[in-house]
Amino acid sequence: MVGIIIASHGQLAAGFLDALEMIMGPQEKITALALEPEMGPEDYREKLKNAALELDTPDGVLIMADLFGGTPANASAYLLESENPPIEVVTGVNLPVLLEITNMRSSSSLKELAGSCKELTTQSVQIMSDVMKKE
Repeated sequence: MVGIIIASHGQLAAGFLDALEMIMGPQEKITALALEPEMGPEDYREKLKNAALELDTPDGVLIMADLFGGTPANASAYLLESENPPIEVVTGVNLPVLLEITNMRSSSSLKELAGSCKELTTQSVQIMSDVMKKE
């Protein structure tokens, strides 16, 4: 099973994990890591590295970061060369994608999950007035 790290500025990651578990129940091998104001990029990178090792999954770890170009994503990018565990990073995490990826992670590879994140993101964003007009 692929492990998941939700990485964000502030407590956003903890909120995503809380919502995920409210909907799907307790989850194994998922953690939330907040970038706190007093932390530097190197501190956060070390926190990410330790969290990936603690998930202890040979299938790899998918880091789902909040914002492309932000410190959580940039710090995660330094771990892409990791072989133990293998790491993949996606940005723009949202709750619908997190829910779907959590369901898929037992039967999909790390690379498949990363690719699915990009596809699912475009499907998860809807303009409600357009959806309502279709009915």
